[in-house]
Amino acid sequence: MKKTLVNIFLLMGALAGLSSCNDELAEPPITIPAAGIGTGTWDNPLTAGQARLGSVNYQVNPAWVKGYIVGVIDVDKSTVLNENSADFMAPFTVETNMLIADDYRPFERLAKLYEEGDEDAYTALRDSLIEVVAPVQLPSGMRPALNPMQNPDALHAQVCIQGTTGNTYCGEYGVRDLLAYNFGETGKEPSETPEPMPVGKFYQNFTAATTMDALEMAGWRNDPTEGNLYGWKVVITDDNNYIATDAFLGFADGGPYEHWLVTPPITLDELPEKTLEFESAAANPADGTTIEVFAMRGNDPLTAVLTPLEANFATAPASGYSEWVSSGKISLEGFSGEICIGWRYRAERGGYGNSVTYCLDNINVGNMAPPADWTKAHEFYTALSKTDSDGAAGWTFDNVLLTGGMSYVWKWTEYNGSCYLNASAFYSSRNNPALAYAYSDTVDLTDYKNVGLSFEHAAKFQTTLPQLGRVVVREAGTEDWTEYVIPAWPAAGNWSFATSGIIDISDFAGKKVELGFKYESTEDGADQWEIQNLRLIGIEK
Repeated sequence: MKKTLVNIFLLMGALAGLSSCNDELAEPPITIPAAGIGTGTWDNPLTAGQARLGSVNYQVNPAWVKGYIVGVIDVDKSTVLNENSADFMAPFTVETNMLIADDYRPFERLAKLYEEGDEDAYTALRDSLIEVVAPVQLPSGMRPALNPMQNPDALHAQVCIQGTTGNTYCGEYGVRDLLAYNFGETGKEPSETPEPMPVGKFYQNFTAATTMDALEMAGWRNDPTEGNLYGWKVVITDDNNYIATDAFLGFADGGPYEHWLVTPPITLDELPEKTLEFESAAANPADGTTIEVFAMRGNDPLTAVLTPLEANFATAPASGYSEWVSSGKISLEGFSGEICIGWRYRAERGGYGNSVTYCLDNINVGNMAPPADWTKAHEFYTALSKTDSDGAAGWTFDNVLLTGGMSYVWKWTEYNGSCYLNASAFYSSRNNPALAYAYSDTVDLTDYKNVGLSFEHAAKFQTTLPQLGRVVVREAGTEDWTEYVIPAWPAAGNWSFATSGIIDISDFAGKKVELGFKYESTEDGADQWEIQNLRLIGIEK
């Protein structure tokens, strides 16, 4: 696939750079642009010329693009890039965009012609340069650093920007939806994926986190270590959700197929009881398929220290699915510190009839009571309404750590008729470490034995936020927060709101509490988080 995409880039370069044809050749020769060809990775960015042609590498999207900042589009004169709106001469009056090119020297020549008063030569060169620049849409947080109106020193500087290519802006293909930038000829090397946050006791029945993406956001790991299949998936039925795997999409002679499901790290000292329980079911009997469960030091099956755990697993019947079978209560007393629990599925052969389907449900660490049946609950509290311009009245914003000259993290805001809590520590064009809470006034839970919390949220840029952002609850009058992992995150890449899933906060049922959200950021990520329509449902005593 990559070779095909690179060939497409070469062909696009040929269309832009071909100056003559040899009639003796069946096809015209391909001329590689002077700026070369990039693939869009941080260390091999697309060129400005490729962005102008609408090049897209679907394996690297959004992509890094490099070029020299050479001007702006004066949208006050025209919202389309043309001879009237193309502005290559300082000082500039527009801050919402910029123009990039593969070479800044022709633009220096243009400025000299302007100073010399050679109007004809100036106009001819300007019109030719309009054909080689790529427009870039600038988000407000990056304008002070990149836009030559706000930062005159940026003019003719080389920069790499990460954004979406293949879409038009001001009438021409360019770069939109910028995520990051870096002055120089390469982008920023990706930082390592943050380690999942440790958890204590939990009961996972796959009713709140209904996709593998949601589970992975909460620190779970789906790792097909052999065979290149999808691994595990969440199965949703009318009366139950569970997780399952098989090797049906594999080949009879293409095995083995090995799929790992791994929990987030578990802090054993926080468990009221060091035990593990789960249920399993099986279907489609076949030889050569096994399933095992391990205690793991580390969450990578290829490097973790594995200790087998004794557990009961279901056996596939001759037809249909088995009944759900309890694993039995498995002691974790021999372990300390942090461990993960991992299930290893292995099928020697693939294809239907050659591999067993195994299902898991009701994974219980710490001997928790089963979660409430939320179908019997009713809504009794709402806050942060998207239709209320004063929706955060009574809420407190507690800034524990602010850096980089910031004065706040949280605010209540409104955009296009929708209101929401907004948190971000991206300020002065950089990621700033921060820690801040937004929390409610006192909420009375004294009449309830079970309480579930949910909300809607959006987060276009998700670098560290899913690992660090949390729901928090504490008893009124106390200082320490109890943190809850958010089971479901919205899709990255846009500002669409999605539900969090139901978070069981029944540990605080019967009490008066404050509840809210924890925002944390680092130099590796200071994502924007938008939250609205908080609701509590409960089952009365």
